[in-house]
Amino acid sequence: LRADADSDSIAIQAIRTSVDSDYSLFNTKIALFNGLTDSDLTTVSNLRNDVDSDSIAIQAVRNDMDVSFSIINNGASAYTFTGDGFPSGVDNPTLYLERGHTYNFRVNASGHPFEIRQASGGAAYSTGVTNNAAQIGLVTFVVPMDAPDTLAYQCTVHSGMVGIIKVGKAGFDSDQIVGIINENVVTDPTINTRLDSDEIKIQALGTLIEGLDTTLTGLSGSAAIQTVVYTFTATQGQTAFTGTDDNGLTLSYAPGYIYVFVNGVLVLDTTDYTATDGSTVNIVEALDSDNTVQIIKHVGTVQAGFDSEGIVNIINENVITDPTVNTRLDSDSLAIQALSTSIGNINRNIDSTNLDGVGETQQVFDSFATGDYRSVKYFVSASSNDSSWFATEIIVIHDGTNAYLTEYGTISTHDSEFITFDADVSGGNVRLLGTPSNSLTNVKTVRQHISQ
Repeated sequence: LRADADSDSIAIQAIRTSVDSDYSLFNTKIALFNGLTDSDLTTVSNLRNDVDSDSIAIQAVRNDMDVSFSIINNGASAYTFTGDGFPSGVDNPTLYLERGHTYNFRVNASGHPFEIRQASGGAAYSTGVTNNAAQIGLVTFVVPMDAPDTLAYQCTVHSGMVGIIKVGKAGFDSDQIVGIINENVVTDPTINTRLDSDEIKIQALGTLIEGLDTTLTGLSGSAAIQTVVYTFTATQGQTAFTGTDDNGLTLSYAPGYIYVFVNGVLVLDTTDYTATDGSTVNIVEALDSDNTVQIIKHVGTVQAGFDSEGIVNIINENVITDPTVNTRLDSDSLAIQALSTSIGNINRNIDSTNLDGVGETQQVFDSFATGDYRSVKYFVSASSNDSSWFATEIIVIHDGTNAYLTEYGTISTHDSEFITFDADVSGGNVRLLGTPSNSLTNVKTVRQHISQ
């Protein structure tokens, strides 16, 4: 009993010590409030409430700064997006996100888990994603700086409820543009100089011909150029031709203004014949019987015209005697041909289609074999029966198995997009797919591509 009493005494002493300690702490706390009035306590309470309210407001502002999408299901075929960037509902749109930004997906699609994925049908992409695959609730995506250029969103139950997520900016970068230009530049450093030289010579010849044409055109009335043809059939050894010809015309001419032909061949004044008295033409070499001599004269008040020697002189004066001209013209021809081929290749790299939509269902707007091109660029223009217009640009690239698409530069006279685009690989062909929002949509596409 004594031992039990001692033990109880020790326990009682421990309790007393604890009570003393608590009492001391209580006195300390009471001292903190000594001197405070009811007004002071009210002020402290109000400050606490203000801090809580400010914290809530700051969080609300931060949420407002993020991009938010509201998402519902359209049956089991699509997710319908509204919210930032979507004035009205759009099914399975392509999303364009920026690295380092926060995006809120407010999902209300019971039975259709909304999951951000590495690709359509691929594994979930979880980096920076909170509450992935939610059916009802908030899915938040803080896009990492090392996020891939292309992701997807997809229902984990219905594969057709899928869309593309493009990360970063779309389009050609400067290196690609410079590369395309360089591939189509003619690099011959002498082509401009040689083309200029040939152009000057052609221009000079054109000026000479134009001057001659002006001279001849300026003659009119009695001064206009007319011709008379005298025809003689020679006898054996005949050299002089005068008097009446075979057609009863009496030969007369102005010296220096006739052409003389023997058996259809133009002969030269002085060298092959002389004609000085106005009535006789003397051939230097005696002719055989039945040879034909024709004498053509130009008549008029001014007796305009050229004799055969003058014609030959004009021709000789305008012959290009530069021995390298043929070589340079051939070279220029090859260079021009190469330039024409390059331009032709550019033209062949552009194809176009024009078709009418066949309802508000997905359809193929264009296709090409996977072995033909690695990447293509489309310009798409569409119109509908309500006089609305829509235009956009699309780049498609593929790896032989999957096709990837980015859309940019979209503009419309209507509140919503006319067409939702996608791309795939089917049967060895890359296909540009689109789902019109209007059953009477007309779609025109222009495809530009670079051969592999």
